[in-house]
Amino acid sequence: MLLPTKTATRDSPVVNDATERHIEDTKLCARILSVDPAIRVAAVVDGIEISGFASSLKTGNLLSENSGLKDRIGFLGRVVTEIGRQTEPLFGSLESISFALDRLKLVTIPLSASRSIGLSVEKSTNPDLLVSKIRSRLGLKTIDSC
Repeated sequence: MLLPTKTATRDSPVVNDATERHIEDTKLCARILSVDPAIRVAAVVDGIEISGFASSLKTGNLLSENSGLKDRIGFLGRVVTEIGRQTEPLFGSLESISFALDRLKLVTIPLSASRSIGLSVEKSTNPDLLVSKIRSRLGLKTIDSC
């Protein structure tokens, strides 16, 4: 579980860093949704916790109805990303990981050693083009430049 830390400055009251990070990550997810209408859901995974989340209007928020599933998806994203990173010496840097399901694709984009973006997208979406588009439009760095 993500434990909140507190920060205080002379000009501001005490702020919960975890809450602030959640707000910023949720804003990032909303910006990601605006990149392409094929994106159904965007989540920022920090460790195994989902620290930001946004879904398109056409999708609804199925994960809010099932918090256990949301937690398992966060854990899955972390495990899959770690496995991908362990193969980097053999195959080069990890750019993204995609899973094709019957009705959609899941895409994970690593941001750092412990943070990644998880996406649910339309099944017909080309994940390589989408990842490039997201990185370009939002100015996200590749993992080796983080």
